[in-house]
Amino acid sequence: MTWALSLGGRRPLLAPAILVLAAASAGALTVAVALVARSLGWTARAPWLILFAPGALLAVWNPGLTEVLATTLALAGFVAHRRGRAGWAVLLFSLAVLSRETTFLIPAALVAGDVITHRRWRSLSLVAVPAACYVAWSQVVQQLLGHTSGAGGARQLSLPGVGFVGAIPFWGPLELAGLLVVLVSAVVAWRSGDREVRLVVLAFVAFASVMGTIVWSEWWGFGRVFLPLAAFGVASFRTDDRGAGVCTATSETGAVPEVALNR
Repeated sequence: MTWALSLGGRRPLLAPAILVLAAASAGALTVAVALVARSLGWTARAPWLILFAPGALLAVWNPGLTEVLATTLALAGFVAHRRGRAGWAVLLFSLAVLSRETTFLIPAALVAGDVITHRRWRSLSLVAVPAACYVAWSQVVQQLLGHTSGAGGARQLSLPGVGFVGAIPFWGPLELAGLLVVLVSAVVAWRSGDREVRLVVLAFVAFASVMGTIVWSEWWGFGRVFLPLAAFGVASFRTDDRGAGVCTATSETGAVPEVALNR
């Protein structure tokens, strides 16, 4: 996208292209958070709060990182899934995974819920297609560059809990503040009561347990991973719509929330 905005990678246009894409992604992320809240049956009280999450603040410090764009695409995929637009959901999740591979946790959580709860296998395309796209593009990158960005992935993972405990001695005030944001986001998202949001929270908690010390040791390291979780937390910080209560469950298709009417 930066290459396209810079008219084929023209050097004088690269920096402006990166800044334009960063600003557009930040605005789109706020809209995506509001749309997620709407798909859950309420209105987000302050969707702009997502711009103060560690992963979003990092994009201000270092424009050109992909987490804000990837999270926006993943949230859009979640909304498309809720609306029953399977094709769009697959496309958006695929683009999200190509932008940041850890966004794969969101479609994986949705599919796991369908398979375990409803024995519904038709939603497997939500994970199969994004995974295939990522593997295929990794091969292209390897052919072009001779290596892939995932070459050091082994250092970024550990046995459950080992990476977290090992990172504690390296923490300062920023890391503690970042961890507080993650914990609050997880609690608020869980308290939404929505089954699919809770599945996403569980997926990120499970992944957090195996993240390595190198990821946990800096606020920006784990902040990048948990930006989608923060987005669900902000979306769940809501104002109930007039005439409707909190979304209590998804429909049988998993696409449209059932809303309990107050009146």
